Amino acid sequence: MQPMQQTGTAAEHNVKCMPLAQPFLRKHARSFQSIDRVTERKQGEEESDSEDSDESSIGSVEDLSLDDDALAASLQVCDDANDDDDDDDDTSPRTRPRRSLLARPSFEAIHVHGQGPAATGFAAAKGSRSTMEDRVAIEADTRAVLAGIFDGHGGSMMSHWLATTFCAHLHETLAAEASNETLAPVLLKEAFLNADLELLAQVREIKQAAGKSLQAQADQSLRRCKSQGAAKEDAGSTATVAALFPETRQLVVAWVGDSRAVLCRNGRAVPLTRDHRPAVDADERQRVLDMGGVLSGSGRLFHDLNLSRAMGSFKHKGHDLYAILPPFSETKETDNDRRLQAQNVLSSVPEICDVRLTAEDHFVIIASDGVWDVVENEIAVEICREALHSGATANEAAETLVHHAIRAGSADNLSVAIMCL
Repeated sequence: MQPMQQTGTAAEHNVKCMPLAQPFLRKHARSFQSIDRVTERKQGEEESDSEDSDESSIGSVEDLSLDDDALAASLQVCDDANDDDDDDDDTSPRTRPRRSLLARPSFEAIHVHGQGPAATGFAAAKGSRSTMEDRVAIEADTRAVLAGIFDGHGGSMMSHWLATTFCAHLHETLAAEASNETLAPVLLKEAFLNADLELLAQVREIKQAAGKSLQAQADQSLRRCKSQGAAKEDAGSTATVAALFPETRQLVVAWVGDSRAVLCRNGRAVPLTRDHRPAVDADERQRVLDMGGVLSGSGRLFHDLNLSRAMGSFKHKGHDLYAILPPFSETKETDNDRRLQAQNVLSSVPEICDVRLTAEDHFVIIASDGVWDVVENEIAVEICREALHSGATANEAAETLVHHAIRAGSADNLSVAIMCL
């Protein structure tokens, strides 16, 4: 199914962390059995078409047949959701040998809202990875509800900054203009581009501090940058942000990367985004080649990233990381920075999807590729729809989907946000 029409113009909520304990698993034991039946039914319906499915959709989900007590015993609550000081894995999750589910999965559930209109919840799991680089953001008031997924690479510093500082400012901006339906796509695009330049400025500060002769000055600046969420030049992140305006029933999604957003419309899955992966998206592959980019046989950009759009990752963007701005400059960017943004092969220019919601639109799922690599859009929607229909809150539905992805064999970080419409 193709994404909906896209346009080119384009906390400080009271968040409480809640460990996932065995009582929750016992309460929802039947739900997990129902999930397996959903998967089996979907597989049976689509078995005849499985040979024609493309690389972006997983045609089957492996049932690991773990009972819920075993699953509960294998899940450990993250001591620190941010893990900002963790070292980054040197091995790509695509090439790293898959470890057993029981090896080291960990889970953190975040409850944000209860049930009702615009209820939003999310859940995240470190999975078998040694670090957690995904970040989730929820910002909401009566004017606008914002949910974002940020899947970091090369560390969690950029995804953390995007989920905290960036999303807080973005929500304030969007909420102030909630009644202007034509302005939201423009504001989202500008916000993404400005955020990328802000991250660039932080990387430059690190570079310049490290190059000074006085180590004390470098150490002080590096500590300040780290506390502000700055990142190294090869660090980056996907960014998918969904903004809901309840009064006008408008939903606007902006994204770079492959953290997919899927709408449940009349019980069916409608993709609102397309994965910015040259290996699976012909348009992105052609854009990269037309701009002089180099792709490996597996579709990796410059034989490194599997993404063609991302925040950060400045070593692939051509900016002068050692540029020194004039003293007392009112801007943090050079004359070439804006021009390079429009010309970079690895782009930070977001795509925008603007949706006018109807009574048939029930909820939106936003998730990192740790989920989508093992769960089809239709199965994810049916899992969440059945959970919500049975009385689960949005965060419980998100937990259920995360559990399903873990049971299906995902070895990556997993994050899910569900926004009820």
